[in-house]
Amino acid sequence: MTKSKAKMLSLIALAAGVLGGSHLASAADMAFKAPAAAPFSWSGWYIGANGGAGWGLSNVTLNSGTGFPGSLPIGQVNQSGFVGGGQLGFNYQTGWVVLGVQGDFDAAGIKGTNCASLSGGLVAFSCESNIGWLATVSGRVGAVVLDRILPYVKVGAAWANDKWTASSPIFGGLGQPSVTVTHTGLLLGFGTEYAFDRHWSGFFEYNYMDLGTANPNINFAGGTFNAGLSLQLSVIKAGVNYRL
Repeated sequence: MTKSKAKMLSLIALAAGVLGGSHLASAADMAFKAPAAAPFSWSGWYIGANGGAGWGLSNVTLNSGTGFPGSLPIGQVNQSGFVGGGQLGFNYQTGWVVLGVQGDFDAAGIKGTNCASLSGGLVAFSCESNIGWLATVSGRVGAVVLDRILPYVKVGAAWANDKWTASSPIFGGLGQPSVTVTHTGLLLGFGTEYAFDRHWSGFFEYNYMDLGTANPNINFAGGTFNAGLSLQLSVIKAGVNYRL
């Protein structure tokens, strides 16, 4: 074999080795390369807790009834206090739109008192409202921003358990009758949720509830009155959700 042929064979062997090594390196890189992370999704069930505050306004009237001619408007009762509880819901994401349904139940301490006075400023009747719990079921529509931020609006139904107590400083012997009613109405709200990771997120929201007018009967001052109790509430709350 001539020197030129030997040199050519050496060059061919070297090139083959280099090519083989590069292929092996590529194969090794492919074998050990980490899989791409799955894109974040809001879809699925979640459960969480919340806390906040509520305030509202009631209009109260004692209407005519047995032993009482005419009606006695008590007036407006301003209420405020805490709320706190939990929520359960489900989201479905399609593109940048997130559709969902959510149920909330919150204990509450939203209270208020108002008085009806006779001429000369003498208090005739006092009426106290104490909202013990709130419940809502709502649909949500949100728009994904930067993958992890979800502003949303919600609309649905709301319920409020409300205990009313009446008293009369000038007719103290007539007792302090009370009645508990469950108001039913509509909810409209909006908020923003932020996902910290695949499971945990936090949110802040505002809800307005128009809970209509309840008309319970109250036994008071020797007669039976039909009361008109209207209620509107605003609630702000913050909380966390855990996606299952």
